[in-house]
Amino acid sequence: MIPTCKSILTGIFCIGLCCSCLKTEISLQPADYKLIDSLYTMQKDSLATVLEADCEAFQDSVLSLWIDSIKQKREIEIQQLITKDNQDEN
Repeated sequence: MIPTCKSILTGIFCIGLCCSCLKTEISLQPADYKLIDSLYTMQKDSLATVLEADCEAFQDSVLSLWIDSIKQKREIEIQQLITKDNQDEN
């Protein structure tokens, strides 16, 4: 089956369409940076309290689970070392 000119052109069009969608570049002007900075400065106090509350909630819910998981893994490793050491002595 020989590709026709129409199928070749359709393939090139599809590849070009996909590639053009992937190269989206956003560049901000100095005025945009200034606007973002001023918005952040105005809202940083209210954001700080919200972020602190979220961080504390995260620590309360997840941090203890992580610590328990690490302790459990270490206890397993210690037991394996003790078992291995006992087997080597026998």
